Amino acid sequence: MRGMERARRTREGRLLFALGAAGPLVAIALLGLWRDPGLVLLAMRDVTASAQVSPLTGALSSLGAFLWFAVAALCAFTAGLQRLAGDDEVRRFLAASGALSAYLWFDDFFLLHETLGPLAGIPEKAMLALLALAFLAYLLRFRRQVTAAGNRLLPASFGLLGLSEAADLLLARALGDTHPWQIFVEDGLKWLGICAWTGFHLAYCRGVLAGRQGG
Repeated sequence: MRGMERARRTREGRLLFALGAAGPLVAIALLGLWRDPGLVLLAMRDVTASAQVSPLTGALSSLGAFLWFAVAALCAFTAGLQRLAGDDEVRRFLAASGALSAYLWFDDFFLLHETLGPLAGIPEKAMLALLALAFLAYLLRFRRQVTAAGNRLLPASFGLLGLSEAADLLLARALGDTHPWQIFVEDGLKWLGICAWTGFHLAYCRGVLAGRQGG
């Protein structure tokens, strides 16, 4: 019976993998057939090639997005193992961390609160306020896990990301949205905040996998 169950799960896993791999290609092809073949090029080509700009354009922003995605994947993997281990509280914490990281990856990579949200009729400030509330709820709900971790990188991450948003508001008024030093300070603080977030979760997941971190 165990062998049959294992074989069934293997087949399901392969099917899900195939659907995940083929799904985006099918969606892009259907979109090109339905609306405009030019959308295929828009979706498939490299961004810097399409925009005809230097490959270094937005390098730090891209690295930050990759870190968000890496943390989301790491938390999802570790949470899956904790489901087998039966530690529900740690699993919930990692699932929440992974969900926040995945959202922030999507937000950074696809300019969700700057562009897509306003296009859909959701003001940028409203989206940022909802994100701030989500972070506050996350900290309140999992304060035990954060405190027990004995790692100050997560509070540092929140502080740096908050300072980045403050720099966006204050320096943009003083210097302008596109001033090099305004961008340097804002995105530099954001980068440090992402690095601190990544460092915390790397250490936390390592502790969980080594059996040193519990709920």
